[in-house]
Amino acid sequence: MGENGLQSDIPIKRLLQINLEDWVTFIFPGQSQVNLKDMQSDMVSRIKNESLMDNVKWLNRNTIVHLEPMGYKDERLPSRMLRYRSDIWEYTSGKKRGYPSIKQAVIFFFKKHDNKIHHLVDDTFDYSYKVIRVWEIDDTEIINKKLIGLYPLLPLVKHKKKMSNVKVIESAIKTINTVSDPVCKADLLAVMSILAAEKYSRDLIKMYVRRDMVMESALLDEWVSDFVEEAEQKVREEIATTLLHEGQSPEYVAKIVKFPVDKIKKLADDIKE
Repeated sequence: MGENGLQSDIPIKRLLQINLEDWVTFIFPGQSQVNLKDMQSDMVSRIKNESLMDNVKWLNRNTIVHLEPMGYKDERLPSRMLRYRSDIWEYTSGKKRGYPSIKQAVIFFFKKHDNKIHHLVDDTFDYSYKVIRVWEIDDTEIINKKLIGLYPLLPLVKHKKKMSNVKVIESAIKTINTVSDPVCKADLLAVMSILAAEKYSRDLIKMYVRRDMVMESALLDEWVSDFVEEAEQKVREEIATTLLHEGQSPEYVAKIVKFPVDKIKKLADDIKE
């Protein structure tokens, strides 16, 4: 993701999976009920490839909700969100479900990732989506409503009471410890520690989130596994780029780095450009 991105945006994507209903309740208040249902598995390929399937749901059978958590800065975000909306409608119309209402929201966890452009307009066109900036949320909005899925955000939100960094972390852990399900609690602590480490001292986080507290977190295991795979992919891409610069054929490079030939050819084209 580069210097302006999270070490990996996998944790924030997984965060929404813990209790997505809480996120929908918070972002789109006033719903008489929040009944979420998965889209069918044959959703358009571009959305699958962007790992958005888990955050695109039917809401109460007649509306689609699409949440986009951002762990990096993307100047193309508005056009990307518009493309996702088009992709979703292409899918629903093809399934004879017409063009249902789509509630879209982007969630920024850190100021450095907000490109501040969320409205596209010209003479005949006006498009925008809801924007959630975590640092603007009051901690009481999460705690008083017992929005468990948002508990990992507590070190990043606004606090009405003046608190030291230590007190912020202690308060967040105390709130998460009210969750009775041990697996859910471990997942919440794991994501909280990853996010909080972006803002606070890693040593501080380690003082309060011990290894035994997150041992039951399948989410943490998945994040570590995905992060290792992500790192390996990056190394292989760097090797492929070096070999292509040296004049090696795409077929030879694909065999060395174990990538599809088509991917290496695209990389070669990018280098030429």
